[in-house]
Amino acid sequence: MARAFRQSASKGKLLKRPELHAPLRDPSRIWRRIVAAAGAAIIIGIVVYAMATGLATRLVRDLPHLIKAEIVKTPPPAHRKPPPPPKPELEKPKIPTVPPPQIRLRVPPAPHAVKVVKQRIAPAPAKPLPKLPPRPPMPPPRPAAPPAPAAPTPARGIAATHTIPPYPPMARRLGREGSVLLDIVIGADGRVTSASVIGSSGHSRLDEAARAWVVGHWRYKPATQNGKPVTSRERVKVVFNLSQAH
Repeated sequence: MARAFRQSASKGKLLKRPELHAPLRDPSRIWRRIVAAAGAAIIIGIVVYAMATGLATRLVRDLPHLIKAEIVKTPPPAHRKPPPPPKPELEKPKIPTVPPPQIRLRVPPAPHAVKVVKQRIAPAPAKPLPKLPPRPPMPPPRPAAPPAPAAPTPARGIAATHTIPPYPPMARRLGREGSVLLDIVIGADGRVTSASVIGSSGHSRLDEAARAWVVGHWRYKPATQNGKPVTSRERVKVVFNLSQAH
């Protein structure tokens, strides 16, 4: 019974439920839904294609720029002062002119007229000048005094040539030392022409080495007499010292 009642109740409910598929029975409505679904599918396909190919970005980039319109407020016109009225042109009054009167003065004549008489006076005759005595003849010019003779100058040695003679080897070994005094003759060309020993060192090797070196190497600026080089004599000393020997 319970089972039969349930079946009957369920049948009653089925009978009371509205039909869900009732609109589908209208063919016009079915075609409208099909067309709408197809159009939506086409639009979705176009959008997907545009996004894939960059058509959308190109359209956005190529869109015309928006025109901005702004209302510019013009400043009110400045208050200008009206120009001053033109000055009226006034006519200058004409002043009547009166010509100046002519004044004439009567000058009385001079009581006595003075006459100027020009008279030429002859010049007095010139007196002859007295004759002067003749001048004595001029004395002949004096001869020019001869120039003063130049003072004599002594011979001067050239320091670069006054070197110490080399030490004789034998005298070095024996330890010989001393000084040699020489009397030399200096020619007009500054060379030492001769030398003689006037003060011996006590060792003949040292004396001869000093004499030969001075004659061969020493040079002088020659002595002068009246501005001309001449031969002169000098005395020189040559010192041999083992501590200064090279």
